[in-house]
Amino acid sequence: MTIRIQHLVIEDDERSWLHAPEDGTDSLNDETLRLDLLSIVRHIMRDEPCTIVPIVRAFCTHPTNKYGHNAQVEVTYSKNGWRAIYGAHIADRVTNVQCYMD
Repeated sequence: MTIRIQHLVIEDDERSWLHAPEDGTDSLNDETLRLDLLSIVRHIMRDEPCTIVPIVRAFCTHPTNKYGHNAQVEVTYSKNGWRAIYGAHIADRVTNVQCYMD
């Protein structure tokens, strides 16, 4: 399943576990990073056995951490369901997408 920008579901959630670090930025509503966010979700869908587009609950960018990531995203698969946080590296393209917690 190839998802396009119009398939991306973004719902800010005050119960989100992911918060931008002090030296980071809440990028959930940053239109300039929307294609990078879409690319991260595509990576997640390729790596995880899911048939639905995950709902993005939080997205932040920050200086590169010890894992080589400069972005993190929290997704869910239903309103009250399973949550996962992924790290990724955004540069010329998105690479190194890795699950931190599920």
